[in-house]
Amino acid sequence: MEDTDERPRLPFPLWDVSNGEWCPRPPNRKQKLAAALLMREADKRARRLGMSRRRFLRTAAGTATAYMVLNTVYGVASSGDAAVLPVRPEHCDDPQAARELFQADYFVMDVQLHHVDVDRFPFPQLAFLRFLESNLSEEERLQHLSQINMVKEVFVDSETAVGVISGVPNGVPLPVDTMAATRDLVNRLAGSRRALSQAMCDPRNPPAHPTSLANLEHQVRDLRATGLKCYTGNGNWFLDDEEVSYPMLEEATRLGIRVVNVHKGFPQLLGSMAADYVRSRDLPKVSKDWPRLKFVVYHSGYFPGEGSTSFSASCARFRTAATSTPRSAARSPPR
Repeated sequence: MEDTDERPRLPFPLWDVSNGEWCPRPPNRKQKLAAALLMREADKRARRLGMSRRRFLRTAAGTATAYMVLNTVYGVASSGDAAVLPVRPEHCDDPQAARELFQADYFVMDVQLHHVDVDRFPFPQLAFLRFLESNLSEEERLQHLSQINMVKEVFVDSETAVGVISGVPNGVPLPVDTMAATRDLVNRLAGSRRALSQAMCDPRNPPAHPTSLANLEHQVRDLRATGLKCYTGNGNWFLDDEEVSYPMLEEATRLGIRVVNVHKGFPQLLGSMAADYVRSRDLPKVSKDWPRLKFVVYHSGYFPGEGSTSFSASCARFRTAATSTPRSAARSPPR
């Protein structure tokens, strides 16, 4: 557990981590304090139990100790109704007692899984998508983006029960038919329905484009997509644009789609020109106009330096509008 860059290697994070789409912020003062306190408390308990600190931190008691440390550093309760991370002293001292603390049935669903179709897009420059693995060659990083590695990491090596193969702008470098093929591969290997796939649509694309509005029916009927994914920053449009977006939402409704997933925030992924279009200000109106649709906002509208304040404000505006507007006044799209 050597310390590097003031970040001790721990089996669980105490600060920002990245899925590879953005650079995490460095630890702040409280996060550094929590790490130092955890290492000290782990050392003490590990010696008492006759084990190394590394081994102790991988036990349930190590996780309980991390809970205790976080509660202490952030000044929150460790017990009672107000406890976010409930833990008692015996959980930190006794791995068996700690195992009982963490025994629970839970369901993990990953709603956004991407990979690269490396057969169609064998381009080494795509390795930048695994920029956190700078110690590896471009070819190694590209293979880490492949279909087979994504299936291994998510459906074999993790506790994910169900995953959704998620669309990307214009189907590059993950075409819509590859998304469906990956879903079918997972389900065939699992012998059950562990993977779903989305339809990808950019309503500004020309009709012949695989992710155009004209091809949405093919994605739903033939490729069996069960949700819609769109990027308002790809093509620069808003969800509440009645001329651009609403025909797409009407077609999705006709095809039986009820969940619309939209990328909001992280403008650096789409270029500076898209920044305004990935803000969350279009959500209140479109949610009110299409009450039968559920809008899932990926990344919670996160902007570097701002957090998710814009998304939170949009949710507050929607709640205010929903309580003040008669339900009959909301748009009722065709069944």
